Formats: sequence, C-alpha cells, structure tokens
Amino acid sequence: DKEVINELETKVYSFSSLPEIGMISKVGVAPIINGNLGMLIESKPEEALKIPSGVISWWRFDDYTDFIGGNICTAGGGGINKGILDGKVNCTTNGLNSMTKMAISFWVKGNSDGEIITKGESYNVSIKDKKIKFFPMDTSNEESNYELNNLWNYVVINIDPAFSMIYVNKELVQTFEISFDAGSENLIINGEIDDVMIFNHSITNIEGI
Repeated sequence: DKEVINELETKVYSFSSLPEIGMISKVGVAPIINGNLGMLIESKPEEALKIPSGVISWWRFDDYTDFIGGNICTAGGGGINKGILDGKVNCTTNGLNSMTKMAISFWVKGNSDGEIITKGESYNVSIKDKKIKFFPMDTSNEESNYELNNLWNYVVINIDPAFSMIYVNKELVQTFEISFDAGSENLIINGEIDDVMIFNHSITNIEGI
C-alpha cells in the first residue's frame, strides 16, 4: 500500500521479513513537493529492519508484547511512555527457559540504582553505584567497572559458562566464568529501559547486533 506523509509529519511503521509476522517485498520512500514526486529510494525489508541472528525475544516497548517470541508483559507500576518503559513489567518466558548459553542486550539510563532485569532465582541484572551488576544463580555477582552515564547506555551481557562478558556502550568491561541455567521463572523488567533483546546463544561479535 502507498501512503503520503505530510510535510513535518512523523509516522512510525513496524514491519519484518519474518514470514510468521508478515512479508513485505520492498520498502520505498520518496518526497512529494508541490504535488511532484521526487526520487524513490527502495530497500529490502531486512535492510530497513535488521533482526539480529538468534534473537528469540525483543521487547521494543511500543506496547507490552514481545515482538519476536510473542511473550506478554503485564504492568506492575509505571508504564510505557513514548516507546520507552518507565516502570515495572512481569513478562511470560515461553522459549526463554533452561538455556545454558544466552545473551541479553538493552538500553538503560544510569541515573538510579536498582534491579532492572530479574528472572526469579536464576539471574538478576541491576545497577548499583552507576555500574552494571550481573547475578547468576548460585554464583557471586559480577560487576562491571564502567560507570554509566545519566543518558542512554547500551549494555550487552554475553553468558557462556566458559567465557562470559559484559559490554557497556560497546566497550568490554568485564569477563568471568559461571555455572548458568536460565531457569523457568517469569522475567521482571524494571526501570527506564528500552529494546530488551534475548538471544539463544552467546554473542561473539557485538558489532553485528
């Protein structure tokens, strides 16, 4: 379908090349000035919205639904504000349980301490003294030495029993070895946070996500 966007008007569109979500053959954008159509720029959907390999859940917080895995979150205080979670949600975890290798990525503001991602007794991600802390089950906590800024920080926690890593703003800030199991509990996401992704494997190249 074709739709005209007026001057200075902004619209958000969601689409994916995944068959189960819906197939779009191509995406095109062209300016219209005084009724005249400008140059059309086209791209493939997978180039317009690249879904990283191995993503099994992606909470974009346009709503409370997992964009990839179909898991549902229920609000537990606060809520979604302009496409960003600013509060607390309790999310189902179909397809996210009992993994021994995985990765989590998200954007978070570093202006307050507290738990931000928790899966029962299995693992916990929190901020303390402006630093990311990761608590795997039955293991002492692993703390990054990188101080978060008060704006947005990009965090990747790569979980592999042999060699786990924490990246903050694409900088490697901590390595560790752990015994890990993702468990079967619900996932609690809390704070001012966005674009929470869970991968079904550890990540070897964060530049690719």
